[in-house]
Amino acid sequence: MKKGNSLKEMNSPPLERSLREIPKIKPRAYFRLKVAAVTRLAAFTKGSRQERSETREAPGRASLKKAPQYAAAIVLGIFIASILFGGLNVAAREAKPGDTLYIVKLAGEKFNLAFTLGKGEKAKKKIEFAQRRLAELEELARSGKLKEGDIIYFAEKLAEVEAVARNLESLELENEEKAQISKMLTRLEESKEKTSRKIRDLESKGGVLEPAAGARVKVYDPSSKIKINGGTSSVGKADRYGRFDFKLWIEEESSVLESDLQVLIELDGRKEALPLKESSRVEVPVGEGYHLSIEPAVEVLQKGEEKTFILSLESSNRNVRGKMIRLFDACGEAIICGQKSSANLVVDENGKAKVKIEKRGPELSVSRIMAEVEGDKVEIMRLGMLETHSEIGAPLGFDVEVEPSIENLPPGEKKITLSIRKKYIRLADFL
Repeated sequence: MKKGNSLKEMNSPPLERSLREIPKIKPRAYFRLKVAAVTRLAAFTKGSRQERSETREAPGRASLKKAPQYAAAIVLGIFIASILFGGLNVAAREAKPGDTLYIVKLAGEKFNLAFTLGKGEKAKKKIEFAQRRLAELEELARSGKLKEGDIIYFAEKLAEVEAVARNLESLELENEEKAQISKMLTRLEESKEKTSRKIRDLESKGGVLEPAAGARVKVYDPSSKIKINGGTSSVGKADRYGRFDFKLWIEEESSVLESDLQVLIELDGRKEALPLKESSRVEVPVGEGYHLSIEPAVEVLQKGEEKTFILSLESSNRNVRGKMIRLFDACGEAIICGQKSSANLVVDENGKAKVKIEKRGPELSVSRIMAEVEGDKVEIMRLGMLETHSEIGAPLGFDVEVEPSIENLPPGEKKITLSIRKKYIRLADFL
């Protein structure tokens, strides 16, 4: 028997004795303040209900009599909200995009900005918050968690600060305060330049692009020159790393180069058809002593988009002026110079000709643009097709790496792995 225990305590049930032995915990001041505030507000509300049920007075007199209680309740409610929100805001200060409390952090900043008086102080707050966004941006990029929505959001926030810089001279501020804001903007520009260099380095390594996990993938060859997984196509989903595997059966080395092998990818409202064989960007020999090239080096066109290209015909020993070139789409439904799938062009005295190409068709497909000179036909470009737009109006598709490269594969069966990532507007362009 413990010293000091009474007979009554000894006869108490075990649970009750255990509860008595628990040391008393003193609530923190913050918790006591919240309880007191809520209790006080409840008392006001209860008193108002009792008064309404016990007395009936003239509407004007009753309203005047209750006005102090209503005003006090409103003020107390605002006080409680500020206490509760303030506590959450403190906890959310270190939150990053994707964290549960990040939305609380942003709401706290808006609340802070709304109650900041003076144009100069508001400008300082915006610059301060932009510095936070840059730090968050760098952290996300370094951890490989940067997503398309984050990029658009950061771009918008940095644009807001640029507006502050543009309108600084028009603000009616003291010279000293303008100088302070100017220094803050200079430090922000220095931070942007440092972050920009880091982002460019990460983008060059491909470490920022988000894997297209769960994307619907279809690999097929409309020309039927290559067997895929023993048939005509391979259909499935990319794994969580954006990878998709399939097998090719190649009978002849030239069959890959002559095929229309392509991949159709669909995810999050974006849909794109891409060639698995890259276009040659060097001059292509054609006819007797001619070389042909096309600029710019575009790989994908948005559905319905028209693009102007420059076709160049050169020869070291033959006159190119007035030479006719026939362009045609060997596997897609491209509109060439306003004509479906085929058009005849005549080059000028410099061997140049403008050609407009538009991607159309109910189904997405790759166009294999061919050129014919003096009866000799050569491929000069492969154009993918994209059907999607980002939130800020720019086309966003997919980045696909093929391992191993299919262009130099020997005959036989070979496993091919596609690494698919979401493509987005380069973030460094905004910094």
